[in-house]
Amino acid sequence: MAWLIGYDSIKEPVLIDKFCLIVGKALCLASDFESKCEFVYKAIKLNSELDEEDPKLLDSMQRLLKKLEYYSLGKMITDLQNLKITQGDVMLIERAKDARNYIAHEGALLGLLSEVNANDIEKKLLHLRREISFLIKGDNLISSWVYEIEDKEPAPSEIQRLYPKWIKKWVFG
Repeated sequence: MAWLIGYDSIKEPVLIDKFCLIVGKALCLASDFESKCEFVYKAIKLNSELDEEDPKLLDSMQRLLKKLEYYSLGKMITDLQNLKITQGDVMLIERAKDARNYIAHEGALLGLLSEVNANDIEKKLLHLRREISFLIKGDNLISSWVYEIEDKEPAPSEIQRLYPKWIKKWVFG
């Protein structure tokens, strides 16, 4: 059937509602992750391009900002590999990007809701839980970078330690 909802009633309305709430929170996390990646990418690129002794600093900044107007998340992560980031961190962010893409593009797909059963939803939730765990790891890392860029000091280790637990509790209840 071409429509999400058809003539038949939805078999698992409570479970589908719970699933949609989880997917919505995961999408919120995924969008925030992408935004932070963009911030870090721009900050690193600006820092690497600017030279305070350059008499044409304003022109340089304007040209650079024009270059940075929009990059896809994948392009930003590819470019980050060429900067001063460890290969392990790049792999973690890359895997988080893949999890973000899954959540954004496939995470909520269930098919015709009147044909979805509890087993289908549980399988989908298991896959979603796995992807969210990768996203959380990458988001925790990128969040620590944002903190360090904004506050010019190391990110608090206690927040980094507790963050995954906080996010899992928020997303899954």
